[in-house]
Amino acid sequence: MENKIDYKETLRLLGLRVQLFRKQKHITQEELAFRINKSKDTVSNIERGLAFARIETLIDICNELSVELRDLFDCPISNDITTKKARMIKEVSQIFASETEEKIEKYLEMIKLMG
Repeated sequence: MENKIDYKETLRLLGLRVQLFRKQKHITQEELAFRINKSKDTVSNIERGLAFARIETLIDICNELSVELRDLFDCPISNDITTKKARMIKEVSQIFASETEEKIEKYLEMIKLMG
């Protein structure tokens, strides 16, 4: 059986990555939208997986968030991630986004010890 890429799931995962990187930079949707000359609704729709951005917009987002284009797609693009798992990953990323790098390193050490 061939593993096919699901379009809606890809949009959802891409949006989660944009949101993660934006929050890591402590930038609001409104601020990112202003910086890339798009509306807040556009950024919101991308992050929620409701709209796919043009490549130019994705490059602008990457430049503003100081990430590579490949980083937006560096996630499993498959049906292996359940909705529940994706929600938990999103929740963890939201918690980590407001923490210092030092605290995140400590959390990661604890998680590795638990595994």
